[in-house]
Amino acid sequence: MTAPNNPLPDTYYLSNFVKLVTHVSEYYTDLLLPSEKAWIDQFSTLENSEKCCLIRLLMRKGCWFRSDKFHYPEIENIPGALAALEKLRFIELNPPIDAAQLAQHILTKPESIAFWPTLPKGLCKAALIKELSHSERYPRIACPFDVICLLDDSILTVLCTLFFANGHQDFSQFVLEDLGINRFENYPLEHRHRFFTSRHELNSLLALNALSATMSDSDLKNTAVIDALAGQIPALTGHDHVDRKREKLINALARAYERAGCDEQALSLFQLTALPPSKERQIRILEKQNRDELAWSLVLEILASPQNISEYEVAETLQRKLIRKSGAKPERVKFSPPERRIALDLSQKRVECAVADDLTKQGWQVFYLENHFLNALFGLAFWDIIFAPVKGSFINAYQSQPLDMYHESFYANRRALIEARLDIIKAEGITPFLSLCSTKQGISNPFIHWPAIDIAWLNLAADHLNGPLLYELFNIMLKDLKQYRTGMPDLIAFKDEQLLWCEVKGPGDKLQDNQKRWMRQFERLNIPYEVCYVENQSTTC
Repeated sequence: MTAPNNPLPDTYYLSNFVKLVTHVSEYYTDLLLPSEKAWIDQFSTLENSEKCCLIRLLMRKGCWFRSDKFHYPEIENIPGALAALEKLRFIELNPPIDAAQLAQHILTKPESIAFWPTLPKGLCKAALIKELSHSERYPRIACPFDVICLLDDSILTVLCTLFFANGHQDFSQFVLEDLGINRFENYPLEHRHRFFTSRHELNSLLALNALSATMSDSDLKNTAVIDALAGQIPALTGHDHVDRKREKLINALARAYERAGCDEQALSLFQLTALPPSKERQIRILEKQNRDELAWSLVLEILASPQNISEYEVAETLQRKLIRKSGAKPERVKFSPPERRIALDLSQKRVECAVADDLTKQGWQVFYLENHFLNALFGLAFWDIIFAPVKGSFINAYQSQPLDMYHESFYANRRALIEARLDIIKAEGITPFLSLCSTKQGISNPFIHWPAIDIAWLNLAADHLNGPLLYELFNIMLKDLKQYRTGMPDLIAFKDEQLLWCEVKGPGDKLQDNQKRWMRQFERLNIPYEVCYVENQSTTC
């Protein structure tokens, strides 16, 4: 992957791998096993061509390779590099391997049939491998290439987990920064704030990542498979991030039980965690089983202390369902947002742009920003707090946000900083933070989409959104950053001293729950807004 203005050197992956090893050695040497330390020490003694050869092997899938398909023009003398790697026991060349292993890991199906002509031609690959397991009928043949076996293919997983602390980021993250596609804030990384403090925490996360990968490839309609996976869930570690991943995995397996019709097994697993949607699913199972008293107590539990706004709203819905089931009629206030209905020509433009043009004709300055408007203001106002050096939040130099960004712990871990900042916002609005648009331009921030940033609408926002109102809006977002970062109206419009938020709905479109969530807040704060329903003028004539 290259960019025309910033081509990568041929051995870009070597410098990136060295970054990885250096970081792990600096922060986590005490957590490495003796074999892992020895691997790193041996790696440091290799020539660059040998390092490149080894890294290329590590970056490929599996641990079996063939020399005739191992070509990299930037590596000189690959056979010599492979020989050096074998001498130091990084790899083994032409190890003992039977016919079935050879067909499974190295050969294509046509090659296998060519090597063993007596094989039944109509077999699928899996059946062919099973047939080849009869070694007395299919002895190993001499291959016209070297078979390469990588002896420790788990080392990269350990290094990447220590560096990224997840199971999905890899070397592509380095490349994105090398190309200038991603730029990150220069937050401090301190040993005292390192992510892992024990090998037990690391092993648990490794196990959870492996289990997640296995689940994605498994038949979760088979209860025996779910049983086997559930039996592998590691114990609690006391590490917030690792235990949260464990809870997500428990919820996923419990949901698989539920879908398979195993309600009691599902309940047993759901009861191991309070992470949403655990209580919601328990209520639904209990209600289905007519255990309404238990379901009701869980509903009240959520309403008294919800994990987030989404869980609270679900509990309200379930409460009404249980009330109706009891024969009573639940109280429900119908939500009726202010509406405007117009007919516009939609043949040449998006419906949002057509409404923006209509408002412009009425004297409004209109910007089609959707969630970008308020999110950007939040990202600017809380920039330094988002990137504050809180323990366990930043563990490498390639993060666009802290690890706890959308957890309830985000506010709790920064309470004093956030409350002091809210006081400044209440007194001075967004103006003190607008200069960050130039000083931080292009740096990744979870709330800022840089292509949408324009000083014109930022200045209008500063003029029309006073400090007390911004204070209220940001307080809403801080209650649940994950849920309240979406659902904002399509258009923001300014005229004289007025501000108007406008949600646009084309033919057949309707309000979503997250949009209603924000509109209820607008009602509470007396913020002008409307839902503009548009019919296509060409169809109404």
